[in-house]
Amino acid sequence: MAENTDNRSELIETVNMFEQMLEEDRFSFFTEQTFEKLIEHYHYQNLNDKALKVCEVALEQHPFSLEIILQKANILSLNGNYSDAFRAISKAETLYPYDTELLLLKGNMHAMAGNYKEAIDSFETVLPNAQEKDEVLYSIGFAYQTMGKVELASKYYMEALKHNMANEDAVYELAFCMESTDRKEKVISFFEKIIDNDPYAAMAWYNLGIIYNKLGDFKKAQDAFEYATIIDNQFGAAYFGRGNALMNTENYSDAFQSFKKALEFEGPDAELYCYLGAASEKLDDFHQALQYYKMSIDEDEEYDDAWYGMGSVLFIQEKWMEAVHFLRKAIELNEYNDDYWLTLAEAESNLGNDHSAIEAFEKACAINPDNHEIWLKWALFYYGIDEPDQALNIILEGLEELPDQIELVYSACAYCFASGKFQEGYHYLEMGIIIDYDKHTLLYDFFKDLETRKAIARFINKIKD
Repeated sequence: MAENTDNRSELIETVNMFEQMLEEDRFSFFTEQTFEKLIEHYHYQNLNDKALKVCEVALEQHPFSLEIILQKANILSLNGNYSDAFRAISKAETLYPYDTELLLLKGNMHAMAGNYKEAIDSFETVLPNAQEKDEVLYSIGFAYQTMGKVELASKYYMEALKHNMANEDAVYELAFCMESTDRKEKVISFFEKIIDNDPYAAMAWYNLGIIYNKLGDFKKAQDAFEYATIIDNQFGAAYFGRGNALMNTENYSDAFQSFKKALEFEGPDAELYCYLGAASEKLDDFHQALQYYKMSIDEDEEYDDAWYGMGSVLFIQEKWMEAVHFLRKAIELNEYNDDYWLTLAEAESNLGNDHSAIEAFEKACAINPDNHEIWLKWALFYYGIDEPDQALNIILEGLEELPDQIELVYSACAYCFASGKFQEGYHYLEMGIIIDYDKHTLLYDFFKDLETRKAIARFINKIKD
């Protein structure tokens, strides 16, 4: 700890010396390593203009420094100034034509600029001499994927994994490619062959679990992750993956225990604490859920899922005012999550803040109009404040987005009846019966009185006949 403090003090002193040199327009010598630290300091502070100024001064003193040229090119490319970035790279190539790091950066810059063919050429050039071949193969795969050549991308991701089974980026992108092609069986077969050759390859079992999770085969995912943990009983990521798969099969108690094991080996982590909170929430242990969500926020106060988790639990506990506070904080951190806005809308509605509720419903719909739950709950909100016509309008808007969504169809029927528009109601009732007869019982959930239910049953029997 003392060493870190000393390093920080030394860096601050160096920054002050450099800035004083610029202010006084005088010369001071700095080593290459010192310039590199100054560039990193300004870059991490998002002060790229100052970082580039350091590069300029550094190259006056150390004109052949490859590291400083690379730092300059990288910052220029991140700023979108590709022409100057490539000029810097060209200068470096005349000095170090076969440098691996230089060619990798050149490839990454071409990829950032959208020059994917040139990027691939650079990566292919560096591949034979690269120490971390999996990273280069992954970069080639990602370039092909961005070009829409998913088959080729998959090939390179699998090659990357042959060199390093722990390359998680390659696994996740391979899973994405698998979704958009008919390569599901090939990808599964790829990992199974590795396991056949080495049944104790924990990483291969783990990656197979990721693939099954992506495919929605959560039982097989659980098994694969479990095998990984049997082989390596300190494999924190595998416990975490198994916990996810168990959550997806609603086995919340075992999921909680799996997340606890992951925490044991991974250490304090905002995401893990949040998942422990979510599992506790599903187990109706709200006190424990709030504790874990708070621990997640303490670990990372910008982790929006944890703020939402707090709001969700308080919402369930009908503590509307407190829920709104946490939900708004989650939205402040991530305003593009429709679930956040929807829960906020319901909380505001329960507080009687109709205007705020409507605003939140509107935001949720704008973000994800394909979420039928938003349309249903928004309509119910209007029905609850005795505006059945407006409730019907909302449902009809929802049907424009999702014309065959059965719950919306039967809701249109219900709100038509509630508004006295019986002819239109019959139309939606007939449509619902054609699409999914079994779901007609949704109408009985809406209308509680026996006479209305009997009338609906007669209409349904008439339509069936």
